[in-house]
Amino acid sequence: MILFVSGATGGHIYPAIAMADELKVPSFFIVPKEYPARKILSPYSFEYKVMGISLKRMMVSPVVWWQMVRLFLQKKPNVMIAMGGGICIPFAVVAWLMRVPIVSFEQNAIPGRATRGVQFFAKKIITAFESAKEGLIMKSKVRCFGNPIRLNYPEVDEFPTQWALIQGKTLLIIGGSQGAKALNEFIFKHRQEIMAHGYHIIHLTGDALMNSERRIEENGDALYLALPYINNMNEAYKKASLVLCRAGATTLSELSYQQLPSILIPYPYAMDNHQEKNASEFSKMHRHSVVINESELTIERMVVELQKNQPPDGADNANAPKQTMNTICELIKTYLE
Repeated sequence: MILFVSGATGGHIYPAIAMADELKVPSFFIVPKEYPARKILSPYSFEYKVMGISLKRMMVSPVVWWQMVRLFLQKKPNVMIAMGGGICIPFAVVAWLMRVPIVSFEQNAIPGRATRGVQFFAKKIITAFESAKEGLIMKSKVRCFGNPIRLNYPEVDEFPTQWALIQGKTLLIIGGSQGAKALNEFIFKHRQEIMAHGYHIIHLTGDALMNSERRIEENGDALYLALPYINNMNEAYKKASLVLCRAGATTLSELSYQQLPSILIPYPYAMDNHQEKNASEFSKMHRHSVVINESELTIERMVVELQKNQPPDGADNANAPKQTMNTICELIKTYLE
């Protein structure tokens, strides 16, 4: 049994799903809130539990600690995998006290507060960027294996009939599992100008920002298709010739695998400004990726990037995700034996 403890967003949960799917052993997820975790996990068969654990509750109520201990006693995990998010720290303390090995994941270029706390209890710390090691004290525990990504997606999406008409130059906008308000507003304001340059637009807006509605518009032969969410991102990536997105670690790992040109707009209010660091490190390794600060994103700059967009001519990256997954899974298996 693997106990995955994770923040509630896709950046934390998607790599955990990828590992659980590959390892094919009983897995249980702990998340701190229902949204968007339920939307992300519902197409899969994994059990999960929502446990909202705050520092204040832990300090004043021993019941919270007993709830965590009881869960360990019930599930009897062989290993706990900390995927990031504040909830990982109290669970790491309980796991350590109960002698359950802990593997910590840090997907970003700068280690977050959860990883900095969990590092003292973890057996190993797996990172996606070499630079993350510099922000940790327990450097001997760090292994830079990469970020596991899903290669198999659930076939649960229902695409509109216009989906089949999207061929050729296509701009894909990804705001993460919750959407990105600033990107949504920019694209919605300038969608006609972008289509006038011959681009279709697939706009993944996020549920909260679209009210779960679809929007379809035309400009000549170009289509604008807004969807709140897609489970099978492979279908979106197949259509895309250019991606406009935030600089979340999971999205960057998928872009690397798909070998797609990208315009990265780091979320300016991310904890420790880690998205800016992610984008900087990623663009150094991928010359078809450009970084634009949110405050500097204009339609004029966007048009320049649309006009110079060329497909990458880099080496085939098809085996890299499988190699990453195999390496990580082999490490985890040592705690399952």
